[in-house]
Amino acid sequence: MNITLKRIIGEFLSSTDESQHRFLRLWNIGKLGLETEFNLDITGTFKTVILNVNANKTVDLPCDYIHYSKIGEINGKGEVVTYKRNEQLTTLINSGTENRLRGVTTVGSRTDYGLYPYDMLYFNNYYYNGLTYNLYGANSGTPDRGEYKVDEGNRVIFLNMDSYTPNIVLEYLSDGYDEECDDFSVDVRATQCLLAYLRWKNALDMPKKYGYAQVNEYKKEYFREKRLCKMRMNPFVLNEMEHAGRVSTKLVPKS
Repeated sequence: MNITLKRIIGEFLSSTDESQHRFLRLWNIGKLGLETEFNLDITGTFKTVILNVNANKTVDLPCDYIHYSKIGEINGKGEVVTYKRNEQLTTLINSGTENRLRGVTTVGSRTDYGLYPYDMLYFNNYYYNGLTYNLYGANSGTPDRGEYKVDEGNRVIFLNMDSYTPNIVLEYLSDGYDEECDDFSVDVRATQCLLAYLRWKNALDMPKKYGYAQVNEYKKEYFREKRLCKMRMNPFVLNEMEHAGRVSTKLVPKS
């Protein structure tokens, strides 16, 4: 269950018996805290989305993107077959064309190996369920479905030019911003921690109203709530531990 940042700020103003004219200031404090601390260290959740590939083999990153964990395609088992990261891919773009390198002089590449094209199935061990595996000694033997490079400055993913997939799967860390309701979504287990954060940062910026001892007490309260929040966000699940114990126990012959 999630609670919006606006509702949490409303609860804070109500508990401190303060007017709504301070809402914008507290909103900026909470927004910065969620983007720079909570979603990175405490409440960060990964989202999985399917994104369309543009005509020039690029993919636009979502507006709430922070960092990716997986980029690839879905196989027949419902698993994500990840692409290979290739930092040699250029970020040069000729927008509006299917070939983003149109008009750019490129160096010729070797496309043959003996009498056979290098990319033919002759050099692959087998082809099954959309995955191609290479022969022993020819490559690493991992699935070779595509290559990518992420340009976080321009918020775009570059794919290799011979990629023909119409969409890709992106698993990424979100900043929690909900574009539809124009608000941030906060896990209910982190509500008290965020309230303590607002209380601390609000007092820290107003030294004439709050003394050093009071600010220090708010700071200690926040770190206590932060520790409890991490425990709530990562609870001990008994059946998972029992399953791990059963899997690690194996029957072996004994002399």
